[in-house]
Amino acid sequence: MALFAFDGYGSAVYFGEELRDPRRRMARVILSAFAIVVVLEVAAAAGVVAGAPDLKALLASDAPLSLLARTRAGSAVAGALDFAVGLAILNAVIATVLVSARQLYATGRDNLWGARLSRVFTEVEPRRGVPVASTIAAGLIAGVLCFVPLKLLLVLTGTGLTFVYGALAIALACGRRNGVTAHAPHRAWGGSGMAAVLLLALAGVAAANAADPATGRPSLIFTLALAAGSAVYYAAALRRRTGWTLRAPEDTEPG
Repeated sequence: MALFAFDGYGSAVYFGEELRDPRRRMARVILSAFAIVVVLEVAAAAGVVAGAPDLKALLASDAPLSLLARTRAGSAVAGALDFAVGLAILNAVIATVLVSARQLYATGRDNLWGARLSRVFTEVEPRRGVPVASTIAAGLIAGVLCFVPLKLLLVLTGTGLTFVYGALAIALACGRRNGVTAHAPHRAWGGSGMAAVLLLALAGVAAANAADPATGRPSLIFTLALAAGSAVYYAAALRRRTGWTLRAPEDTEPG
């Protein structure tokens, strides 16, 4: 849950085609958003801990912020806070659907689904530049997942971020070593040293998941199986496909 609380800033990359001079501005956008959220979340967490009349009961609550607001300011303020949280969740769902639509569009652009289905996912509405089929598919999938039990969703998604950030850390270390990132407009702080620290932290997260038989361990097993299946699909299908290559967005026509 702590990873999810500080996740999502890199999703702005999917909308890089709508940003002017993305190579120079994208890092600034992501890091600025991250800094704002860190300050606000740390301040809120510190305020909750400092202002809680019963810290043990607060930490045991399913909605600690709502409980603190109801205790300190009354039910009206707590209701307003809950309403604001609901709006934030709705906004996050909208953003997630848009990002997922861009992901489907990208997989179609890279021909991961075969010629016919990939062509459907890459169809773009000419006036607004929206990948229509990808957006509808992402919305339908999100709607179906609303009926999936929360615990199962945690199992399916809980460990995925560990692998995503682990892959980023490995890519950073390899890029620094072989010189691929030497001329990048933005250079990550700490380089290979920061990548090593991140991998150690993620190893700790993976170990904590493995020690949790209820949710963490099944999630870790599922993520490992998903990664293995993806590797098999790449080796058996994509790698052998004549002329297949992973393309960057700038290699395609804007639209």
